[in-house]
Amino acid sequence: MEIKSIKTKRCVMKYFTFGEGNKNLILIPGVGIRSITMASDMVAAYYAPFHKEYKVYVFDIREDLPQVYTIDEMMEDLYQAITDLGIKKAYFNGCSMGGMILQRMEVKHPDIVLKAVLSSTVCEISNRSKKVIENWRDLTVEGKLKELAEVSCKQVYTSDYYEKYYDALIDYHINASKEETKKFIIQLDAILKFNNTEVINTKPKTLVVTAKGDQTFSYTEQEDLAKKIGGKLLTYEGYSHAVYDEALDYLEKIKNYFEED
Repeated sequence: MEIKSIKTKRCVMKYFTFGEGNKNLILIPGVGIRSITMASDMVAAYYAPFHKEYKVYVFDIREDLPQVYTIDEMMEDLYQAITDLGIKKAYFNGCSMGGMILQRMEVKHPDIVLKAVLSSTVCEISNRSKKVIENWRDLTVEGKLKELAEVSCKQVYTSDYYEKYYDALIDYHINASKEETKKFIIQLDAILKFNNTEVINTKPKTLVVTAKGDQTFSYTEQEDLAKKIGGKLLTYEGYSHAVYDEALDYLEKIKNYFEED
């Protein structure tokens, strides 16, 4: 798949697209120690149910990250790239940190959002979640990438998924470059400082997807987000943080949500 690049007045961002439909869907991925463009073929294959009716866009984090880079700045960079591509309206799915970015998009640029799915995300970081993210950050700073992989993946995936893909998950982390780990730390810092104090009622525009077994952001935190915005809540049993990667009916559920009146 071709990885493209867009230069806006704010920054340079890599992105990829797939699908042939006339509806626009923007996927905003969560934090990762490697570029989402590395998994472009996997993402496109996973989102196969959307290919016929949607054109899907997936953007990487900007090329040159400042030392301090906030969730709001991530959102504005993304918004600039989207509008520079001529997209005036779109459906959005934001996962984890991507959900934080999407929350701010709904506050600052609501007109571009037709409908939104906030998957495994929160509007503020609790002490419980702070300890999780700070541990990831400390392990990255110390260069303990294998330990980072083992700790973080156990907290993100179910045990079955973790055991099945253990080797690939470890390789993905330990092969990260110094530049990639630096970017990862900057993004973790942004998550730690995130507090969407301007959270607004988006009813019935937003669906919040959560899993009761989430070990990164707790279910109660995400349930609270759904209540604050007046959105719909879809709760999964038996899954962890990456329910958006593991639940077999996840894509069907969000597609149905986008298409219902």
